[in-house]
Amino acid sequence: MKNLTIHDRLKDRVILALVGTFLVALGIHLIVLSQLGADALSTFILGIIKYLPFQFGTISLSINILVLIVVFFRERQMIGIGSIINSFGIGIFLNILEWSGFTTLPKGTHFLAIILGTVLFAFGTALYLLTQTGSGAYECLMMLVRNQFRLSIHTARILLDGFFMIVGFLLGGTVGIGTVFVLFLLGPILDFFLQRLPKRFKFLRF
Repeated sequence: MKNLTIHDRLKDRVILALVGTFLVALGIHLIVLSQLGADALSTFILGIIKYLPFQFGTISLSINILVLIVVFFRERQMIGIGSIINSFGIGIFLNILEWSGFTTLPKGTHFLAIILGTVLFAFGTALYLLTQTGSGAYECLMMLVRNQFRLSIHTARILLDGFFMIVGFLLGGTVGIGTVFVLFLLGPILDFFLQRLPKRFKFLRF
């Protein structure tokens, strides 16, 4: 019997997309808990919260929906079941992590949380992108920027993150060393995983 690849097993692809989405949420949660500055989009959302009476997850979900609408009319082939899983799942997983009581870090681990959070963020993003079930809203936006200006993935990510970081800061969001760390390292780390994971694991090959 012929061995099925991940592209032939929708169930497996959906599970991996869920795992990747959870890892992204965990990475974001660790970065925020470090209290040394959040990732760019979280900084933007934290800025909006100062003006609108909504929870973090609600605003995140609203932004994702708006982005998916734009992508649908520009490059709808990017959207799939993975887009829905990621766009809705990140907010849900973030709420679950908060409800679980995981709201503080041990002393002396805050900078480590930034590093680990950034790696998990990038790894999770690469994982669900490689399942080819559709990109998450933010990644769709990143790909639109990359295609529009013919940039590398990490350059497009840095530019997009830079935009949201600046706007978030102007809105009142906190910018710290963690924000800058994620801004310059998330893109290159994501690029690394997208190139290396398919080489190490056959079921993740395009």
